[in-house]
Amino acid sequence: MSDYELDPLPYKYDALEPHISEQVLTWHHDTHHQGYVNGWNAAEETLAENREAGEFGSSAGALRNVTHNGSGHILHDLFWQNMSPEGGDEPEGALADR
Repeated sequence: MSDYELDPLPYKYDALEPHISEQVLTWHHDTHHQGYVNGWNAAEETLAENREAGEFGSSAGALRNVTHNGSGHILHDLFWQNMSPEGGDEPEGALADR
């Protein structure tokens, strides 16, 4: 069984200020995203224990937790990689009008 880990941010916690504060980014990465990683690892552990014991009553719930937490972890990884302290292009259309 592999343990999933939370990768460090690809930039400093204050790099997105003033748009996203260091406090918000720290909480979202270190607490919220870490929760997905912890949940995925716990669910995998439950499945391994079930296989070893030959008891599968909690396997359906653990599989749901793998799906929920695994996808949360993967989506957050994409989220962090798609933001940049350098920003992007200027908005266009209705967004720019606002």
